[in-house]
Amino acid sequence: MNSRKLQQNFIREPSYGTSLEPRSLTAMSRTTFHGRGLEELQISRAAMEFLATTNLVFEQLTDSKLVSVRSVSFPQVRFVHVHLPESRVLWPRTVESQHTATLIFSRAGRFKILSEAKFFTRSPGVALIPPGKTAIRFETTEPINEAIYLSIREPLFADILSAQQANSPATALNVQSLQPLLTFVMSACGITNVDNPVAEPLQTAAYEVTRSLLMATFGDQEGEQPSLFTRAHSYIMKHYSEKTLTIQQVAAHTDTSVRNLQQTFQKEGTSFTELLHTVRSTAALQLKEEFPTLKLIQIAEKCGFGSLSSLHRAFRSARSHRV
Repeated sequence: MNSRKLQQNFIREPSYGTSLEPRSLTAMSRTTFHGRGLEELQISRAAMEFLATTNLVFEQLTDSKLVSVRSVSFPQVRFVHVHLPESRVLWPRTVESQHTATLIFSRAGRFKILSEAKFFTRSPGVALIPPGKTAIRFETTEPINEAIYLSIREPLFADILSAQQANSPATALNVQSLQPLLTFVMSACGITNVDNPVAEPLQTAAYEVTRSLLMATFGDQEGEQPSLFTRAHSYIMKHYSEKTLTIQQVAAHTDTSVRNLQQTFQKEGTSFTELLHTVRSTAALQLKEEFPTLKLIQIAEKCGFGSLSSLHRAFRSARSHRV
């Protein structure tokens, strides 16, 4: 390990603006980088920019081991899917990073949080760090460590769950029940289409996934019921692979009328058709990237597309805006 060299090369001031308000309500960007050890990361512009904008500093990193990061950002939330070897990462929480909460799901290996700041944990492997000023250190202690984390800006976090409302339930979390939501996060991290026609419905879905994950993990379990949109979106996330899924089914499940559900989607800036297409397309792109030998007909079947032509149209739309 070369901690001194790491600090010299990875310490950067975060490149946030001066305002918490986003420049665009539908801004969307993505970052992907891979590297084995310090030397490869040092020459990666994407790696350096990611560490700067997230206000993260590698203090220790095992040489010659793979670091892999995929991330997608919206105005109020960033999704990150990361693979790390043994390492120690500092989050100094300077400037606007003090106005950010982090929700972490450990999927493999072991992640430890070292800080005097207040944070919440829940078994197995889930942690919530509310907005604050105190520095945080993360340690990964296994040769291979994988995590999903959501970096949530304070306006969105406070709208969903204040630090005072958060709690650490004694009961273990049923992670399997959250798998559709976590799959969406991983899929979104791998998407390459950042054009507004895709960004708008994807942003809406991303905010609802964030809301659902926060409430399911650290929310008041006896509090008010989720909104109609949240319940409808959760149902779509669980049943998008069904080719015959209709808005009538979603309305029946959420105990409301089709008209009321359509109006609810409209208020959120989307529609049932747009949201369903976004979820299916995102899942298909992720499958294609993770399993390149999988036949397209198999991807279409798994993601609920009624025909290969529908899947091809979804892929063509993504490729036409690929970055």
